[in-house]
Amino acid sequence: MAYLIILLHGIGVLIPWNMFITIAPNYYVDYWFTVDRNRTDYAKRFMSDLGIASQIPNFLAGLINLMQIIGGSLLVRIYGCLIVNSINVLVILILIVAQKPSEEAMGWFYVVTMIIILVLNTSNGFYQNSVFGLTADFPAAYTNALVVGNNICGTFISVLAIVNHELKN
Repeated sequence: MAYLIILLHGIGVLIPWNMFITIAPNYYVDYWFTVDRNRTDYAKRFMSDLGIASQIPNFLAGLINLMQIIGGSLLVRIYGCLIVNSINVLVILILIVAQKPSEEAMGWFYVVTMIIILVLNTSNGFYQNSVFGLTADFPAAYTNALVVGNNICGTFISVLAIVNHELKN
């Protein structure tokens, strides 16, 4: 049972990033930041900014965890990260439902999206490090469960993207 729970955490660590990076070209670049089939400056730089806004906080979270031993319960850190990610999902869903693409909204929507990405990846960086820290006290098979969960997540999201693409066409 513990192996399965850790495997699920392995999936959960990467699912926000994998889903965001999978939908970004269609939803953000083509749907939000393209006007009359002309890509705006936001569309042209979105994927680059997404990568920077994703990797820097994740790297810094790892560096902080490496350089500074943060005391406290790993479970509290894990739950805290999951709560932050849940709030992020809620904010994203509200934005999807409440705000339709418009040229007037592009600027603030772009900034809000980048802030969401920064918060999401900071939280995920601490989540990932905390889960690996938790499994460090277990036998090696449990750390392997995290890696297998990461791989399952990537495969699952890829299959969903392929199915979605085929259903659209």
